[in-house]
Amino acid sequence: MEEAQSGPFAPLDAQWLAWLQHNLDRGCTQEKLLAVMVRSMIPEPQAQQALAQVAHLRQYRAQPGWTPSSQPFLASHLSDASIIDLGDRHAHLLMRLHRPDLALYDNVLSSAECDELIGLARNKTRRSTVVQGDGLGVIESEERTSSGRGLKHNKTPLVSRLEQRLARLCNWPLEHAEQLQILHYAPGKQYTPHTDYFPEQYLANSKDQGGQRMATVLLYLNDVAAGGGTSFPHVGLTIMPRQGSALYFAYTADDQSVDTLSLHAGLPVEQGEKWLAVKWLRQEKYQRATPTPAHQSHPAVDPSAAITPSSTP
Repeated sequence: MEEAQSGPFAPLDAQWLAWLQHNLDRGCTQEKLLAVMVRSMIPEPQAQQALAQVAHLRQYRAQPGWTPSSQPFLASHLSDASIIDLGDRHAHLLMRLHRPDLALYDNVLSSAECDELIGLARNKTRRSTVVQGDGLGVIESEERTSSGRGLKHNKTPLVSRLEQRLARLCNWPLEHAEQLQILHYAPGKQYTPHTDYFPEQYLANSKDQGGQRMATVLLYLNDVAAGGGTSFPHVGLTIMPRQGSALYFAYTADDQSVDTLSLHAGLPVEQGEKWLAVKWLRQEKYQRATPTPAHQSHPAVDPSAAITPSSTP
């Protein structure tokens, strides 16, 4: 018999995930479920990955007051046109979803522009972080294993052009957005299910930075040989990376209510690597935080840090 290979694996099918959910709800331990899966010839790393993803999703859904039907419908800022004039090129609307408010566009970047953005970050990234549970600082976490680099608004002519395009695409002022982040996912790297809006504790500590995040734009900078999709588990949707395309999704209404159906994950890269550019849109004019002096009791809040399910309101 051929030995099971180690390394990143594709997610298990829906029947296995439903089986895990059912048995965890019944009170079965993860150790017992893992043993059953291994006996069923599922490689242990793949079984552990599936258990971790289902456990994260259960933790998120267990938060007080969470039900899918209770979530808000957001008034979209997007145009309904199928072709969007970005000023120096035209994007094409490929897919539209209204719950959560989500749109997928093609032709936002050329192949050469994608390669240039990757070149600005290659060999210059550092480990990505998440906002810790008390909302007052950031930490490295196995929930998010990418690396990244921020690019100032005027870093290069290309970055400036892209900022203008995104302002037109999203119908959003440039001043109400964080700086562009370039993220790299090597083989096996991932980001488990999470939301991008901030917990209340974080907002209390960052009112001078632009308030709540309202929406996210992911720009796919390369094709990925296998894996690496952006998954929305509450709605059964996965977007696969395609070079030059952009995925927009919103999650915060003007009254500050949030749409938890925007829960999403960066699935593990199985073959090759994944490069992303990310733009987070803010409620108000954004100003980068000033680093906290070393003598204070918590680290500076890093606006490029994303949010774990356990820290969301």
